[in-house]
This record gives sequence, structure tokens and C-alpha cells, in this order.
Amino acid sequence: MSSFAKRVIKSKRLQKAVKVQHDTVDNPFLLALSIVGPLTRTEIKTYEGPLRASGLCNVCLREHCIGRHLNVVKKKTIDAQLKLIFGIGNAVHTTMQNDPVYFGDKLIGFFLCHSCKKVLPFQRRPKACPVCGSEYVFYKEAQVALKGLIQGHIDIFVEVGKGIIRIVDVKTLTADEFNKLKDAKYEDKFQLCTYQFLVDATQNKFPAKIDCINGYIFYVPKQHPGKGKFPIKAFRVERDSLTTETIKSTLKTFNSCIDRETGRVKEFPPPLVSCIAGDWGAYRPRSCPVGVHCKSLYKEENK
Repeated sequence: MSSFAKRVIKSKRLQKAVKVQHDTVDNPFLLALSIVGPLTRTEIKTYEGPLRASGLCNVCLREHCIGRHLNVVKKKTIDAQLKLIFGIGNAVHTTMQNDPVYFGDKLIGFFLCHSCKKVLPFQRRPKACPVCGSEYVFYKEAQVALKGLIQGHIDIFVEVGKGIIRIVDVKTLTADEFNKLKDAKYEDKFQLCTYQFLVDATQNKFPAKIDCINGYIFYVPKQHPGKGKFPIKAFRVERDSLTTETIKSTLKTFNSCIDRETGRVKEFPPPLVSCIAGDWGAYRPRSCPVGVHCKSLYKEENK
């Protein structure tokens, strides 16, 4: 033990307390707020660029095209609670991707060395970076895309049998939702099928053959699910022809509406049936950034 450590242990004197502004706050919420900060952020997005694979299930192509044509800017306020919930979800993903307790030697994919910034090729989890020797090597989600049309990121690849590599998509939800869950949610199945479709279309990017028919959705609760319960539920999802045709049809429609060379809108797809039936009075069209323009255009189109 160093002489410094011995002096610290033997010392009986307490350091003189230093007062700061936060010490005058007694309310625990206000104290946290004064130290952490407000957390609330305003998210600004445009309609430029490709569609997101994670949102293809409920996408409105008309909204996307009108928004792009009019250069509409979407503003969304992310409050403190939602910001923290997103953070928990990101933490779950990062933990399952990088802690070898999860998936063990089944996990496979691309990795990024945080020391030399080298992206390591598709492989099993390395113990260290082969370039610089650093142990700070982390899983890097694979991006899959059809240029100008759609893009997404794969959470995890696992080898479930010799040479059989499948996609794993990780979802977080409340403990109550987790305990009641009997099957994967439809929109989550659709999202996984979209990833399978994109990987199937870009197999040449991967040095190993990926199984694009079967995959898994893993659900993880944000709270303790209850005593004795395993904190993960997994569902196997088999890509079906109906979902595949729906994905193809959606992308074909979007492709016909956008000039791939300039990115400009050539035509507008029809409104959602629900918007027409409800005369744009339901929550979705009322909260849509281009809802008013959409209704006005529809009237012009049907004069």
C-alpha cells in the first residue's frame, strides 16, 4: 500500500464542505433537473432521402412525396421521459451486441475498433483489433439499402447452426406488455421481413450466406418482469410471400414517383383509404405535417 493511501486511511479529518447552487434545491425532481439538464430536444427532419426500413409497415408514400416536393420540415419535441426511454432501448441493444454473455460465440457481424477506427470484416466476435491490438472493439450494425429507395440497420446476426446465419431484431417494451406477449407484433414481423428482403437483395455484401427466410425477434422488458421469469422472449418469424409482395409493391410505387437521378417528385401516389373515408378528420391526417396539402391536392385531382 502506498504512503498516500495509508495517510488517507489514517486521517480522521473530513474535507471542508463546499456549498454550490444545487445544494439549495430540496425537491428531488428539481435537483435532478438542475444537474442533468432539461433533456427535452426538438428533432428536425425532412422528407429527403430513402424510406426507412423500420417504418415501411405504416408508411404513407403520399406524405413522403408531398413533403419532399414542398420541402416540408418536420419538427418533433422529444421530452425528457421519451428521451430516457429511447436511451434505455439503445442501452439494451448495445449490451446485447457487445456483452459476450449474450449469444456467446453465436454472434457474428461487422465490428468497429474505437481506437484506430478500423471496421473489421464480417466475422465472429474478436478479442482484440487485429490492426492495433486494442480491446475497444464494438459491434457495428450492418446497413442494408437499395440506393435511393430504402435503407435500414440490422441489429444482430447469429449463427444458429453450422453455416446457418439469421437476423435478430431486438425490441424493448414495458414489463406488463412483455408478460402479456404471446406472439411477435405484426409491425415488428413486417420490419424483420423487410430486413430479410433487403439482405436477400444485397447478399453480395456479405461473405457468408444469410438465411433470409427465417429470423428472430427478441423482446426485452424495460423493468423487472417478475420473480423467476427469464427476461427475454424470442419468436421465430418466417418471411412469407404476401409480406414480400407488399414490400415490393410499396417500393415499386415509390420508385415510380421519384426521379432517381434528381430526387425530384414526378407524381403523387393516392391518399390512404382511411384518410379519404374520414375526410382527413382522424388523428393521423390531422397530425400529418402535410395533411392540409394532401386534402387540397386530392380535391384538385378529383375535380
